[in-house]
Amino acid sequence: MIEDFLKFFSETLFTEKYTSINGLLQKIDPRAKITSFIILILASIISNSLLPLLLFLFLIFSLAIMSKISIKKFLFRTLLFTTLFSIIIAIPNLFINSGVVIISFNIYNFNLRITEQGLFSTLQFILRVWVCVSSLILLNLTTKFSSIINTMESFKFPKVFIMIITVTYRFIFLFVNEAYQMILAKEARSIRKISKIENIKILGFMISSLFIRAYEKGEKVYLAMKNRGYSGEMKNLSMINFHFKDAIFIFSFLMFIVFSFFIGGFIKI
Repeated sequence: MIEDFLKFFSETLFTEKYTSINGLLQKIDPRAKITSFIILILASIISNSLLPLLLFLFLIFSLAIMSKISIKKFLFRTLLFTTLFSIIIAIPNLFINSGVVIISFNIYNFNLRITEQGLFSTLQFILRVWVCVSSLILLNLTTKFSSIINTMESFKFPKVFIMIITVTYRFIFLFVNEAYQMILAKEARSIRKISKIENIKILGFMISSLFIRAYEKGEKVYLAMKNRGYSGEMKNLSMINFHFKDAIFIFSFLMFIVFSFFIGGFIKI
């Protein structure tokens, strides 16, 4: 379990490391990045061809390279969980769609047929998920959390929603550290091998204790904020400025998407 917590912190450091690198996306205004990636995600959802989706993936990985992100780690993050899960979900589409049969075989007297339409819909679903997940991960790797919050405020998101996200994000690391200290204390006091049932009981006690600590910590933080003049609104001292290069970035994004759809209309894949 300690390894899991260490992995969590290493993943966090990995994410924060790339936000301060002098890369392409790190120099772009977060509002321009979020707007562009939202447009890209919407374009991938409405795309009825595989070629635009492949071009979108090419764009995302090109931007990752220009942002000086390790392609090996980026590919690992985009493929391992969500995209792999989407592949598992999409497998039945190979057999349930009617159309021209490509492959036919029998398993325990069941005749399974893979059709062209089934293969197309499966690949389309997987590529759509891959584009959406890769876009969000790239945005997260190249944008500081505080900049994302500033962008949400400039886009007039509800203040309560922004407050909940901000407090939750900051408290996650605090409570993970609390849980890590509790596990260290438990293992330091363990002199024999503990059975799985005892481990489950100890885990239950730790979770309940963590909830109590979370409640107490929240009350203390709120009282401290009230004593320092908190009136229900968090003031942001950092400013973000929109420059001409940010407008060029959005325009280039739009042109690439239009070009991808144009090419997809001529080359049917």
